[in-house]
Amino acid sequence: MDEEKLKRILGDILKIDKMLINNKTDHENVKNWDSFAHLHIVMVLESEFNIKFTPNEVISLLSYNKIKKILDKKKK
Repeated sequence: MDEEKLKRILGDILKIDKMLINNKTDHENVKNWDSFAHLHIVMVLESEFNIKFTPNEVISLLSYNKIKKILDKKKK
């Protein structure tokens, strides 16, 4: 999984510096991570990584760390 690509995507959508994105980055501490941004993240990740998330995965994609884990699992 390409962490730089993931950080670029999240930074662009959430309007934050990708250098500030780390394992503590989640929907609770990023003010721009609202429901619209969340759906945008899901759509872009599916397109950029050529994957599909299950409904349960979509619900759980609420942190950088969780997104990394799910992407790693899907890429195996």
